[in-house]
Amino acid sequence: MSNSSRLSYVLFAGLIILSFLLPDLFYFYPYILYEIQSKTTQKKQLFVLVSACAMLHFYLFPISLWLYFLLLFVLASQLQNTTEKKEYWEQKYRQTRNENYEHSYDLMEKNKALRQNQDYEIHLATLKERNRIAREIHDNVGHLLSRSLLQTGALQVMNHDKALDAPLLTLKESLDTAMTSIRNSVHDLHDESIHLQTALSDLQKEASDLTVSLHYKMQTEPPKEFKYAILAITKEALTNTRRHSNAERFDIHLTEHPAFYQLILKDNGTMISKNFSGGIGLENMRERVKQLGGEFHIVTTDGFRIQIILWKGETS
Repeated sequence: MSNSSRLSYVLFAGLIILSFLLPDLFYFYPYILYEIQSKTTQKKQLFVLVSACAMLHFYLFPISLWLYFLLLFVLASQLQNTTEKKEYWEQKYRQTRNENYEHSYDLMEKNKALRQNQDYEIHLATLKERNRIAREIHDNVGHLLSRSLLQTGALQVMNHDKALDAPLLTLKESLDTAMTSIRNSVHDLHDESIHLQTALSDLQKEASDLTVSLHYKMQTEPPKEFKYAILAITKEALTNTRRHSNAERFDIHLTEHPAFYQLILKDNGTMISKNFSGGIGLENMRERVKQLGGEFHIVTTDGFRIQIILWKGETS
């Protein structure tokens, strides 16, 4: 029972007691009945007490006034029931409204996730199409240009007409320019078609003999030099673990921070010397990171861990 309820009971009890000294206070009985009318056991007991006290006042008032009081008692009871129903339906309304808000919010979140997934799939499809175009250009147009360059070179060697020297040279230079332009375009398309998270997921799937977990927390795609380094280092580390370690797990953590990218590659292998500095593969990783202005660290406690930091703004 709350403090306010206790205070109400004390006031009502005091009013009932005073009504025996001041009978005019009996006029407040309908209000008391209105306040205490409820389904709880304690209030029912108080209701019976008030009714009994009212009967004790019977001799003080005429029958007509008692009929008036009886009508007030009935109205008080009816008002209380109406108030309880009103409060119940108001609470029900608030509950339903809150549930609708939650349902609407859940729908909005699901629609947002669906749109993001659709955008992601469209992005992947675009990257795959770019990769396909790059391959076709390389396989078809690139080979045709290469053959044309070889044929032009052969014609220059076999040509004995001075008048054709300049046109053949111009043709060869044009083909060289076209070949360079095609090569650059193909490389750009290929660079753009590499989606880092997808490529890391592919490496994860390839290592079927290990339990590989990928923790990818990147807001943007890093520069292509960083992409190549991250993929090459991850692939080399996975290969080393599978060939030279007794590890059963391999964790890939790639996180983007405001000033740098952090790559952590960790396995739970136990066959590692604490003074281990690495072989040619690790030296190549260290050199690659150094060329990008990053930091490379090896930790051999609790498994084998490679920690790499690539600073943003270090690539052109």
